[in-house]
Amino acid sequence: MPSVLLLPGDGQGPEAIAAADTVICSITDRVEVTYGDIGMSAYEKCGESLPFETLDLVTRSPVIISGPTAALDGDDGVRNPLRGLLSQMNLYARSRTFRTLSGDLGRPGAEITVWGSIMNPQADIVETPDVDGMTISKYIRTEFYARTMNAALADFEMSGKTSAMSIARDDLFRESSRMFYDSFDVLFQSADRKTGHMNILDWISETISDPERQQFVIVADLYAMIAESVAAGITGGDALSPTKLVGSDQSFIMPGSMDSLDVNSVSAITAASVALADLGFRDESERVIKALKGTVAAGERPTDMGGPLTLEEFVDSVTSRF
Repeated sequence: MPSVLLLPGDGQGPEAIAAADTVICSITDRVEVTYGDIGMSAYEKCGESLPFETLDLVTRSPVIISGPTAALDGDDGVRNPLRGLLSQMNLYARSRTFRTLSGDLGRPGAEITVWGSIMNPQADIVETPDVDGMTISKYIRTEFYARTMNAALADFEMSGKTSAMSIARDDLFRESSRMFYDSFDVLFQSADRKTGHMNILDWISETISDPERQQFVIVADLYAMIAESVAAGITGGDALSPTKLVGSDQSFIMPGSMDSLDVNSVSAITAASVALADLGFRDESERVIKALKGTVAAGERPTDMGGPLTLEEFVDSVTSRF
């Protein structure tokens, strides 16, 4: 049976992870849910903020949803257990989908999936001496882009979308942009797909002027963060969309941020939808989003969206629409 590992963490994490658990178990009984400890709650139980048992569970789990963790003082300084965990995982790509849930929150119909890379400077950037032997230049390995493209392609094919765009800053970084575009073309170009390349500045201008459509974009390097900011502004805010980090055989989903102990209610529910899709339950994943949109459109909203509902009440309202 497919399984998902839930790490409640600290702050609003336990409440958010419980919400994701409720959503998953309400829509299917074909997913095994397990729990692990991380953060202050783990430290209070066993004296370790990142126990070996949790590390073992992580290595055996294809999909993980984690709440945020508080930074803890240690002999070697202040450390965030969640950052420590992620540094031990082979994660090389990130993905976020931004969608307008209701017309009063953002531009109606907008849905933008943004894929980007997680760079490991030691593995993904190679330093070589220039001809004079005195200066150092850097170039990005083709494999670095290819891994992200492969992960994005798998998501694209599951999504049912027929249009994808690769985005870079080709006016400033010509060589790395060419490598990025080539990696995209090798995998994405097909007679039944609409694909292309675009400068990030042109994409921002076009997206702002015509946001009411579905987009699937793969963005080079740090410009993915810029694309995410634009997409968030169009669809209602950054906090509404969880972040998915991807490795060879794993996805790690965070409904919150590593820089805050707050977790938005919508992001907690959407994280469950992302996990379901990654486990192969695409129909169930889409039903969660449909129910979420229906709940928000009906004005049944949690306090962090200006409504009267607690997170538990909000989850009950969403799951009643399954």
